Amino acid sequence: ANTLIAIDDAMARLFEEVRMVGFMADVSTDPAERARGRVAQSDLSNWFDRLAKNEEVFRAVTELEALHPEMSPAHRKFFDDTVRDYRRSGLDLPDDQRERLVVIDEKINELGSDFGKNIADDSTVVFFTKEELRGVPESFLGSMKRTGDLYIADMKGPSLGYILGYCEVESSRQKMGAAAGLRGGQRNVEILEKLLSLRHERATMLGYPNAAAYVLETKVAKTPET
Repeated sequence: ANTLIAIDDAMARLFEEVRMVGFMADVSTDPAERARGRVAQSDLSNWFDRLAKNEEVFRAVTELEALHPEMSPAHRKFFDDTVRDYRRSGLDLPDDQRERLVVIDEKINELGSDFGKNIADDSTVVFFTKEELRGVPESFLGSMKRTGDLYIADMKGPSLGYILGYCEVESSRQKMGAAAGLRGGQRNVEILEKLLSLRHERATMLGYPNAAAYVLETKVAKTPET
């Protein structure tokens, strides 16, 4: 109760307190509110990373294991996953490598936030004639901006949802999907290149052959081969 459940309770209470601030990064129409949300998302991710690298908490968890306590199946799974996650955080590595992991994880969080910002702030639009939007409900067409006879589709959720979900013209869906896939442009390509390098460095430092093996260890597939 004062170790395993306390860890879970601390994480749950913190997440509940701050999650809505971070949620605003993805839904607010106010750029300043979105910026605050991205800071909150980054701070929360960094807090969880620091908890996962906290040696005193890890020591308490391992001391609990040494007592061989009786646990329910649910508590046992949570305990085993907690021990595994501390290992994945590098707590059994030398000090200099643990310090490098902290830097890597915080940089990955920062780059991920920038990646999302570039998508959220993307101003790409696609122009369609009414015929090219055949099948899209009139109620949504009436809300779209226009220039002359052309409808202007931005890359926000409603436009993507209605055009990709309802438009009967295949080439229009393709055009919209292609534009959405290019959001963030070259800036996000450069971010992805940095993320790939950092994720590979983190994985190999922790003893995995590549980032895929590291990520899939906690998934149903377990291994890249599967």
